[in-house]
Amino acid sequence: MSDMLILLAPLIVLVIVVLFGFVGCGGEPFTSRDTPPEQPPETPPTEPSEPYAKNIEATTGFLALWPLNDTSGIVAVATSPILNIDGEYKPGATPGSEGAFFHKEPNVNFAPELNGTTGYIEVPFHEQLNPSTDPVRFSVELWVKPAGGIPDGEERIVISSHHTSDTGNHRGYEIALVGTGAGDATVRGRVFHINDGAAEIDVTLTSGDPSEWRHIVVTYDGPAETLTVYATVVGTIFDKAAAKQTAAKYSPVQAGGGQRPLRFGAGHLQAGQAEKFFAGRIDEVAFYQAVLPDVTAEAHFNLF
Repeated sequence: MSDMLILLAPLIVLVIVVLFGFVGCGGEPFTSRDTPPEQPPETPPTEPSEPYAKNIEATTGFLALWPLNDTSGIVAVATSPILNIDGEYKPGATPGSEGAFFHKEPNVNFAPELNGTTGYIEVPFHEQLNPSTDPVRFSVELWVKPAGGIPDGEERIVISSHHTSDTGNHRGYEIALVGTGAGDATVRGRVFHINDGAAEIDVTLTSGDPSEWRHIVVTYDGPAETLTVYATVVGTIFDKAAAKQTAAKYSPVQAGGGQRPLRFGAGHLQAGQAEKFFAGRIDEVAFYQAVLPDVTAEAHFNLF
């Protein structure tokens, strides 16, 4: 009798499950007719945005880039696969502060802090950074973050390739911020000509934080003798401004006795000493052997 019960036990259990369903501890029976709870859809992983530098290097006419991402030392590493010339941080230029794209590239994107009295970055002279072969076309692009408002009329150089002879003949190009007495500095682009002095153009931003990042592009079109300045400030309001000037003649700084290094954050006196120091941060300095169109300048700003 007991043997028969042992043989029939699995069949008895199966009948009970079919008739009454499986009851969990304190729960309701679950049958194959019940619909399982819906699972929330999986969120696809967010693709990381391409680093700012990669977009710059892919731009038509690109030549050189100093991302200034160094966090220590005196070498300002250039990263261009085309023209790669390292610069030097002078005393008073301290690398390692948050760069313009730190919010997108954390712990990677940095910028030097310049003290406004001695600090700047110097890149050795190179003929390709002072183009002279017709047709001469070039552009300079960078991001700057002033330490604060600039006093009215005071000029602070952010880019300078400039030589002055003892007879007063000028060569090269510069970009400066000029104080307006208000919160917003004027962006000044300037090219020099040995016979015609300086041709310069000013763009004044009318809104934005005076201590916010600014995107600046200055282009020179030799055949058209046209100088153009684009400036945009970030913040709660993106203030954009642009201006163009014709009949702007340019004479390049040349190798030999008149050659001068390229400087970020200071200008050149006649004997070559630094002047007009910039206070704040400079980041992502790029040089192109082409005239950047306005749509490209805007696209680069929109990467912010």
